[in-house]
Amino acid sequence: MPPIQIAFLIFTFVGPLLLWILSRHLDSERFSKGICWFFALAMLAAKIGTTIAVWREGNLTADYALPMHLCDWALVATVLALTLRWKVCFELAYFWGLAGTAQALITPALDSPEFWRIFAFFTIHAGIPASVLWLIFDFKLRPQPGAWLRIALWSQFYIAATLAVNAATGGNYGFLTDRPAVHSMLDLFSDPRGPRRWLYVLEIDLTGLFFCFLLGLPWQIAQWKNSRRTESER
Repeated sequence: MPPIQIAFLIFTFVGPLLLWILSRHLDSERFSKGICWFFALAMLAAKIGTTIAVWREGNLTADYALPMHLCDWALVATVLALTLRWKVCFELAYFWGLAGTAQALITPALDSPEFWRIFAFFTIHAGIPASVLWLIFDFKLRPQPGAWLRIALWSQFYIAATLAVNAATGGNYGFLTDRPAVHSMLDLFSDPRGPRRWLYVLEIDLTGLFFCFLLGLPWQIAQWKNSRRTESER
């Protein structure tokens, strides 16, 4: 694991906690909102810079450069959650960011050896889960009751839209057509190029929903305990 990957992994999970401790000490709303804008602008700058680089390389094509990877959708949701604190966008960022985007930090599917492209990749893929943790710590945002069902429906919409785009463009968005070049969890699934390709997509879908269920379970338990406590106090 290269040093830059280790550094971003540490930042993802330690950075928001340290920023939250500093925020509590400062007790400044401007500081809290400033961190939100810093995360949002850093990720957008990385995405725009990467897109410009792809265009200069002549690869700004429908089968390669459309914003149809799950991390692209998670990025939009995260930026809106950071800047507008929309609860539905926070839920999308929470589940997609922690269940999907965070895994890219472990098995990054990098398509360029250039340092700044690698830096931009990790800025986005570390920024999404780090932003989610920051919103949990400092703004007390939480998945609301029914969040798992909502994320399940949004995920089915994403998969259907991505399959349609892949069929129309010949792309591999969401890695729903083929596995990434690097080793990942997808290596455990069915052969995407065989006659049972539908099973490969189904395995991705069910695995993602399972991880989302696990991520939502602590909040469901906390909500259940709070409701029981409220009822007992009446």
